[in-house]
Amino acid sequence: MHVRPAPVPAQWLERAGEYEIANLGDDAVLLEKVTLRAEGGFLFVDYSIPLLFPGTLNFAVAPVSGDEAVIRGFGRGMGETVRAVSVNGEGMLSYSGYLLRKKGK
Repeated sequence: MHVRPAPVPAQWLERAGEYEIANLGDDAVLLEKVTLRAEGGFLFVDYSIPLLFPGTLNFAVAPVSGDEAVIRGFGRGMGETVRAVSVNGEGMLSYSGYLLRKKGK
């Protein structure tokens, strides 16, 4: 199966950047270096899980609306949703129970 590039909406392009977990609480840090980026007509989420995997995982995501994008592909973790949310007036991303705050804001 060949995945073709698609136009990335401006709302998602504006969200590009590095993120940190905002609601970690007492959980162990699993996701590190979370980045949302656009490249070659694709939107990607990159992150590392140093406790489980030496390297960076890269996933193409397909925006389905101004606030939702779905991880492209088949298999474990594919088809999950990344959402743009507002928490106390602050724009964040929500994924797999984590709230991600853009660094430098």
